[in-house]
Parts: sequence; C-alpha cells; structure tokens
Amino acid sequence: MLYLLDPLAYRIAKTSVRLSTIAALAGSVATAGCDDDPLQAWEYSSATATASSVVQIDQTHHEVVFVTPGDRELTVTRAGLDSRDERAIWSEPLRDGSGVLVLTGPSDLRKDHVGHKLYRFSQDGQGAPVVYPVQAPFNAVALSPDHRHAVLYFADADSESPLHNANLVAIVNLDETTPPHHMTLQGFGGRLSNVHFPGQTQEGTPSPTMVGDTMRDIVAFLADGEVILADLDHPDANQPAVALDDTAGARPIATLMRPGNELYTEPAVFVRFDGGRDVSMLSLRPKEGAQGHFTFDQSPLTVGSGTRDMSFYDDGDVPLFVASNADEGSLVFTDIRTEQSFDVYLGQGVGQLSLRTHHAESAAVDQAVVWRRGGDVVYTLDLDDIQDAVGRRPTEYRVSGGIAGLIKLDNDRVLVGAPSQLVVIDFARDQITPFAVSGEYREFEAGLQADSLLLGSEGSAWISRVDLETLAPQSVLLDHYVDQFFLLSASNNVVALHDHDGAGLLTVTPTADFSRAGSKTYWGFLAQGVLDRD
Repeated sequence: MLYLLDPLAYRIAKTSVRLSTIAALAGSVATAGCDDDPLQAWEYSSATATASSVVQIDQTHHEVVFVTPGDRELTVTRAGLDSRDERAIWSEPLRDGSGVLVLTGPSDLRKDHVGHKLYRFSQDGQGAPVVYPVQAPFNAVALSPDHRHAVLYFADADSESPLHNANLVAIVNLDETTPPHHMTLQGFGGRLSNVHFPGQTQEGTPSPTMVGDTMRDIVAFLADGEVILADLDHPDANQPAVALDDTAGARPIATLMRPGNELYTEPAVFVRFDGGRDVSMLSLRPKEGAQGHFTFDQSPLTVGSGTRDMSFYDDGDVPLFVASNADEGSLVFTDIRTEQSFDVYLGQGVGQLSLRTHHAESAAVDQAVVWRRGGDVVYTLDLDDIQDAVGRRPTEYRVSGGIAGLIKLDNDRVLVGAPSQLVVIDFARDQITPFAVSGEYREFEAGLQADSLLLGSEGSAWISRVDLETLAPQSVLLDHYVDQFFLLSASNNVVALHDHDGAGLLTVTPTADFSRAGSKTYWGFLAQGVLDRD
C-alpha cells in the first residue's frame, strides 16, 4: 500500500537550523579534536543536489540532510526515515530538481520484517515525503525526460539480495501517490541492462505517440540480445519483444523513436546494437484481435558496423533515417519506406550526432552536428535537399589536442573539453573561442544559468564563470579544494563541497555576486543538532 507520511504518526524527525557564519559553529563542535570524536564515526553518502539544496544521506542517524543556502544564511533540514530499522540504499535527484528519491531497505539484513520503500522528498526536505512500497532492493533507476515516471530495475551490478528476479521492474508514476506497478519483463530470457524512453526528446514535456487509435508512452527495456517494449500509461498492456540476431553481436545500446506523420504513418522505434551492420526498425501498430495491445513489424536498415549514433530527418517528402558511421567517416541516409540509402562523406572524427536549426539571413536551415570523443573536429552539415546535394561538404571547427567531451549549451553553442583548454563553439556566429586551462587538465562540472556558464573541477580550488555573450571569463580562488560542485538553479547559487573532518564544509557563491567577497564558507552544518543526541 502507498501512503503519504504523517509527521506525527510516523516519526519524521525534522530539525531546521540556520547558520550565518563559519564562526557560529566553532563552539558547538569544540570536541572535534578528541580521540573519541563522534564525527569520525558518522557515515555520510556522497552529495547530490536538487534545485535548491545539497543533499546527503546520514546513514548513522537514518536521516536525509538538506542543506539550503539563503541570501545570508544556511538552512539545514534533517528528514528522518520512517524507522531506525531502515537505511538508505541509494538516492537520485529528480531531473527537474523538484525533489529527490531515496530507496531504503533494512538497516540489518537479519531484520527481514522490514520492507523496501521509495521515498520522494521535496527539494528542501520540508513537508512529509511520499512513500511508495516496493518489492525488491532495486539498484538502478531511470527517470523519464518528461518528469512523469521513475522505473526501478536491477542493472548489471550485483544486488544486496542473494537471490532476486533480474527482470523485475517497478514503474512509479511521480504525478500520483498510487502504488508502483511491478512486473516481470516478458522477453526471451536476456538479462535487463538498461531502460530507455525513446520517444521523449523534450525535457519536461510529455510526448506520447499515437499507435492506431491509442496514445502510448513507450519505454524500451534493453536486455542481452533483445529489446522489450511497454507502455508507461498502460502498463497492463502486452510487452512486445524482439530477439536480435546473436551472430551479429546483438547487445542493444541505443534506441530512438520517430513519431508517425503523413510521410510514414506508423511510429517507429530504431534499435542500435554493438557489432551489427543493421539497425532494427520496429514499426508499431495495434495487435490484431487483441484489444488494447500493440505489436510491431521489424525491418533491418543496413548502415554499417561502425554506426555510433542515429537520428531522423524528413527531407521534403522523403522520411530519412540518419546514422553516423565512424568506420567510413560518413553520414548514412536511408529512406525508411524503400530502405535505399546514400552516404555523405565528412572525414575522420565521425561519432556522436545531433540536429539543430541554423538561422541564416534568408531562411532557417536544418543542420547535423557531428563529433567524436578523441577526434579533433566538430562538423556541421546542412541537411536541406540533402538527397540532391552531390558533393556537399561540411563546415569544420577544429579543436586542437583532441575532444574529451562536448556539452550542448543551447541551439547555437556547445562547450568542448580538450587537454589544457575549454572551447566554446558558436555555430550562429561561426566563431571558436578557446579558454586556456592552467595547470593539469581536469574534467569540469558545468552548469548553465541564463547566459553564464559556471565551471568547477574536483581537486582544484578555483571556480569559474564565462559570460556567453561577451565570452569574458572570471575565476574565483576559494580557500579549499573542490570535492563536489553544484549549481542550485532555484537560488542561483554555486556550491562547492570540500573535504572535511565529518562536520561538513562548503562554500556558497551567488552567481549575482561571483567573487571572493560574495562567497561564504560554512563549517559544521552536518554536526548541528545531532551532537547532543550522540
């Protein structure tokens, strides 16, 4: 049964404390140097963040700790679990930052009377959480891009249970307080490894697709040698499955859905897998003689074994499937009605693929953006009338040293990480701006706030901001090295967590006052309100 926790009935132990300066806590944790220091025995998880708070699990006290920066103070809220017989197994922030999910199980595996639960806390820990009972200690969760569902499952990693149903999943409707829908996948026996939402391409926007006369929200379960489809809005419907050819090394790794339109009326799910020359196209349709169920017709699209990514594009009256082929250095365009294809050669460095709209002076032009990790070039290719564009060449944006990663900032700009530099490419302005990185190359955590790019790196004492309009960088030297870095979108604060002695140490820097003077360091927030309990 699912229930909404009542703070009085279920012992939600909440403590809100406010910290104004680092000195405010100096006296309260004066015992930090003692040999029997309780701080050293406390067990905390690695931090995560919602839109307003940094979140950590306090395993010692069976609580979820929300650290919320304000204009001049820090608020710490401790949200207790239902029972001290519970412990958190994992936590995961919701995609929109509105809260955090926490899966719990018995604090001692010998307490087999304690079941598993999924808590949904608010972004700052205030109010009673929603609690969903679940049937197993799932070790993975997939959150739908439209923010409506969470799918709990067992990934390849081991479970804490010695024996579990590897293909059991739980579908949680985050818009409701109804119990999760538990089901065992009805495939061909392959072990589940991943969960995809192939039709959801717009963050925060529901995008069901019409199959026959029924709107369906398709979820794809990727297992060894097979893919199972289900409908999140109708989980009791059938689960059509496709077994992929084992001789092709068929481990599915990516899915994509093309909604039906006047060019190709049936919605199609494309499945890409390791080692195969074909991409499987599954054209969805109602299942004859089975009211409320659906099925598919399977077609192979031969695109080459070097396929790394895929998309779709309607060029005039021709529905095209687009695949990037790293082995050939080309994009492969396939008419999904006739399965006839043609290539457009780009060069070395073909891998990841995305589409954008380029707003030229005369008209808007659709473009493909192509790059590869380890390559040294980002390509753009105009797609309009691509079937008749014999010899069309891409635009090349060179990145010296090799591409370590690429983040899409918006329709016109991407951030490229490379050894000793970060590069902003502005496709609309046809401009490349490199930012040299001093010292050892590090991977950066990045956040986007309006027209500012915020950057932090583990092991560095610097945080940085880049104005994407003027391309002027600004850096702030903190007093401690960064352990974790977060941008809290609700308050527009950058939070850097630092290594500490168990009491908690962080620095808050407002994006509106990005400076040392505007930064505040807080120590001791994890100890506040609990030392007197221990």
